[in-house]
Amino acid sequence: MRREIPQLTGLRGALAAWVVFAHFWAPATAQFPSLVRVAKPALSGSLVVDTFFVLSGFILTHVYATNLARPMKSAVLDFWRHRIARIYPVYATALVGFIALGHLLRTADNPPIPSAALETSVIFRNALFLQSLPGGIVINPPAWSLPGEVAAYALFPLIVLAVVRVTRARVAFALAAALSVIGAAAIAVTYTERFGYSLYELSWLRVCWAFPAGCLLARGWALLDHSESRWWDGLATLGAVGVVVAVKLGDPSPGFYLPPAALPFLGMIVLGCAGAAGGVRWLLSGRLIVWVGRISYSVYLTHYLVVYVYLEVLEQRDVLAASTAVQLGWLVLAISIVVALGGVCHHLIEEPARRALSRRPMAVPA
Repeated sequence: MRREIPQLTGLRGALAAWVVFAHFWAPATAQFPSLVRVAKPALSGSLVVDTFFVLSGFILTHVYATNLARPMKSAVLDFWRHRIARIYPVYATALVGFIALGHLLRTADNPPIPSAALETSVIFRNALFLQSLPGGIVINPPAWSLPGEVAAYALFPLIVLAVVRVTRARVAFALAAALSVIGAAAIAVTYTERFGYSLYELSWLRVCWAFPAGCLLARGWALLDHSESRWWDGLATLGAVGVVVAVKLGDPSPGFYLPPAALPFLGMIVLGCAGAAGGVRWLLSGRLIVWVGRISYSVYLTHYLVVYVYLEVLEQRDVLAASTAVQLGWLVLAISIVVALGGVCHHLIEEPARRALSRRPMAVPA
């Protein structure tokens, strides 16, 4: 069944906003110290990556499960081609932007992109999505999650063959819940002061539970004939409350922390939003937030360019010594540029490239 689920697109927009908020938190607290009080929700922006993994598995299963239910080479190649067309043009454009910025700011007192990240071998690894392998250096900081996502895409045709064998919704939901709990436990056990939650290599563990959990949730929802009701709004709300409580009670000692107790609630949010028919649907289906959701991938891959430039502006122009109004103006300008850059990149690069590289256009932004 190929149709867009507007509230899930809107959820992507909300998640993208959370990422931007988290990455601007450190410079913003230097300008506005009172923001320290919202440190936990900002720092737990790392949860967005896990939610994106769940959401990606859900949407891809919703869109492609029927075509990939039988192991046909043409369908698999078609899926992979669409995925490449979806992610690589913007990724490559952003990578070129970071390399150019690195060279431009290489003479700064504290260059945001170290010279080691601009070596040919590092650029080559990043271009091939190998930056999260041991010893890798990530040039575009948010792109640390892409290798895990790409690996999930590569294995998705096999995952679908397993998922479609589940014939009862409650079994699919139970398996998704089990994966979530196992993933949360594994991450809780893995964490140490040396091996932190935001270490790039940990992306593999995170995608291993989150992506197939999303696939199973989509399968269960499909077996319910894509039902929509206010009960799903309640599930999404319960999931959101669970995340807030887990974040509130979690230990914020790492720089970016990932409270494991929040992870099992992420699937509840995604599933609940998919079937929402009340307030949650209304909140996430507005024209603006859906548009932000559609440009969210471009925002995700380009916004750190603005963060780096913003940090240089703070230092060079001594913004911290300016009035509160001036500081707030600089912050609002920076975030506005993030949205504008993401929109331009989406409409002028992402969409045209996807249409050009795909034999037929995708019906659902995934």
